[in-house]
Amino acid sequence: MVVADRLPDELRKSQAGKTEVRDARVRFEEDSSGQLALNIILTLANPPRGQSTWPTDDLWALRRDVLEVKTRLEDELKDKVDLPWFVIFEPETPAELEDEDLLEIVTLDDE
Repeated sequence: MVVADRLPDELRKSQAGKTEVRDARVRFEEDSSGQLALNIILTLANPPRGQSTWPTDDLWALRRDVLEVKTRLEDELKDKVDLPWFVIFEPETPAELEDEDLLEIVTLDDE
């Protein structure tokens, strides 16, 4: 599928608001109904320090960008993606994200 092959290069290094796409890749996997689907995985720069996720408006803008790029490539290459497709966001460095649950200090009573 030529469109799927071209999507990562077209989406890599794009930006929506303050959210930067650092990498992009595609993967064909079964969805929850067992049907083959195209997963478009965008690796994003980590959210700003102190925020647990990216701005919602940025994520919606990135979804629209993926749709626009996919549609443009389908038209240019005459290669329609006839599979369900999903956009998946993942952080560039998950270990650096602050998990509020991990920051809580739990005092254990020795009684």
